[in-house]
Amino acid sequence: MHRSNEQGDAVSITQKIKLQTWDLTETNCPAIKDEVEKLEELQPKLPKLTADTIVLHPMNHEFHIQAPLGDMSFVLWDEEEPLVKWAPETRRVSINCAKAK
Repeated sequence: MHRSNEQGDAVSITQKIKLQTWDLTETNCPAIKDEVEKLEELQPKLPKLTADTIVLHPMNHEFHIQAPLGDMSFVLWDEEEPLVKWAPETRRVSINCAKAK
């Protein structure tokens, strides 16, 4: 958004942001249980702390996971990371459930 109007201020950019929120549970979206089970089975790998590669302007994939034993927030840019691959299918399932409501 900023690149399309570099002179735009924060207020005008903020007005263009659109958020979608859903309150999905196993009851109103049974498919979400399968996605959570897939998430629990993933074997994520920590990024190397001493990487010798420079990535300019990567696609950031931001995750916020809330669970009974703790919360996690992190950003990944490796397209091969299991969480990055899991996310699009989970989003598709979530959107389908939200539309069916």
